[in-house]
Amino acid sequence: MKIPNYWRAGVLGIAASLLAVIFIYSQMNDVGQMWSALRSADYGWVLISMGIIVLGLFARGARWRALLNGHLPFMRAFNITNVSYLVNGVLPLRIGELARAYLAAQVRPPVPIMQSISTIIVERLVDVLSVLLILALALAAVRLLDELRGAAAFFAPAVVVGFIVLIILASQ
Repeated sequence: MKIPNYWRAGVLGIAASLLAVIFIYSQMNDVGQMWSALRSADYGWVLISMGIIVLGLFARGARWRALLNGHLPFMRAFNITNVSYLVNGVLPLRIGELARAYLAAQVRPPVPIMQSISTIIVERLVDVLSVLLILALALAAVRLLDELRGAAAFFAPAVVVGFIVLIILASQ
């Protein structure tokens, strides 16, 4: 009898989680302190955080699907994006982005690898632009040394210009 793929994936996920818990437990110096912290935690905030994380993952899947011009169904884009974030969390050098391009090329009809990679690059650039926007707002709100303010004044427009050049190149 053949075991369905989703059962194998589930068993693999549970095994990996158990190994992670065992490793974390082996690294603890004071288990009593951990149990005390777990008893006194406010789990309402944990649930709110989990909800925000799930919404963020759905938004990332939708964003990637939009960048691919709808070449993938939403749930497929969502699942592939989550796999890539898992691989990025486990392996170095952002290998998960390559895994995402590979997995997108395996669907029917396949998404060309170069199209996947280019959308992933655009996605990362949008992330960088968002972080720089947050940084610019934070820098505007605090007092800085003149050297830091000068560096920020140079790099913020340089990134925006670079982003505009990439958009122009992508449209060609």
